[in-house]
Amino acid sequence: GAALLFMRAVFRVDRGDVPNVLKQVLPMAGWRRRKMRITITGPRSVGKSTVAEILGIKLKLKYIDGDAEIDKALKDLGGLYQMMSDGRVNEILERFIPLLSEFFEQDDFIFDLAGGAMTPGRDATKENYAKKIRGMIKDSRVILLLPSMHEDTAIKTLQERETQREHYLRMQNSGLITARQVKLNARKHYVKNLPVWKDIADEVIYSDNRSPEAIADEMVASVRWREHHLGADIGYAVNE
Repeated sequence: GAALLFMRAVFRVDRGDVPNVLKQVLPMAGWRRRKMRITITGPRSVGKSTVAEILGIKLKLKYIDGDAEIDKALKDLGGLYQMMSDGRVNEILERFIPLLSEFFEQDDFIFDLAGGAMTPGRDATKENYAKKIRGMIKDSRVILLLPSMHEDTAIKTLQERETQREHYLRMQNSGLITARQVKLNARKHYVKNLPVWKDIADEVIYSDNRSPEAIADEMVASVRWREHHLGADIGYAVNE
């Protein structure tokens, strides 16, 4: 952009050295480094965690697994999946929100957020927690990962994956839930929450049976395109 041309003209800096020079000079002039916070969300079993971890490697950003972090915080209460099985959603979110606040004090990361955490629930308490989470993740670029743009295809994909998830298999083997119930829940969850996810998302990406690597590559291309066209090639923005 103009800043690169200015540096080359005034200081006769080689093109390849311009970004490094600017990174040293701009903070002295009151510019701050642009934060790169990315939240990847979507329905259960869509593949968020795998894609987010690969994206973190490709962009050299810290990867935060939301489910793993809250599971550690809930060990004294039996862990995340036990509490989900018991229907103790509000207790989960009560501990999750302070954790999320800590995560968002950091500048650069890829965060994997369960889609159900930010969607309305059965009572006002759940909706209050969900609203807080939606507000907090707005301080990041929210990418919604969906199985397909076609609703029936997306639901079928999620249903097949849900019935094979470890905690659901345990519940099925224990007689706590049937495969049919898992499939019905997957459909209900998707149809109900899709409008909320799309409303909060800055970008929607469809996996369409592609590999996690290919999906992450699309996300990287999107990030790079935004950097280039917003004039943020070197990751700096004017202080406000």
